[in-house]
Amino acid sequence: MAQPKMTVQKVLDQLRSTPQRLRELTSGVPPELLRTSPAPDEWSANDVLAHLRACSDKWGEAATRIVEEEHPCGTAIGSARGLWSVPGSRLS
Repeated sequence: MAQPKMTVQKVLDQLRSTPQRLRELTSGVPPELLRTSPAPDEWSANDVLAHLRACSDKWGEAATRIVEEEHPCGTAIGSARGLWSVPGSRLS
C-alpha cells in the first residue's frame, strides 16, 4: 500500500527534527557498539549515521540550489539520473 504524500511543511518538520531524534536514539549506546558491524560486509550504526550526514549535506545543497537558482545544473546524484544535479555539469 502506498504511503500518503507528505506536505512540504511535513518534510521540513521531519528534516528539522531528525538530528535531535537520532541523538536521542543513540545517546545511551556505547561508542564501541555504534562502531561494531553486525556482520562482515555490513555497515555499523556509525557508518549508517555518517552516510545519512553525508547525504544530508549533499541533498541540502541540492535543495538550496533548486530553490535559489532559476536553472540549477550539475551532475546527477542518487539512483535516478537527472533527478537532481549538483555543481559540475548540465544534464541533458
